[in-house]
Amino acid sequence: MSGDELDLEPRINVINEFSSLEIDRLDKYVRTLSVELDDPTYELDQFLEIL
Repeated sequence: MSGDELDLEPRINVINEFSSLEIDRLDKYVRTLSVELDDPTYELDQFLEIL
């Protein structure tokens, strides 16, 4: 089953703590980014007409 391998070895706290802190840090950073994307509606409509 999924996750069974997690029980095979003891947790390495230093690695898990680092991973958790990095995920939190990156999550906060990503929220500060601003990206402007073109509206893909026209291209999607064209694609749907082909189908």
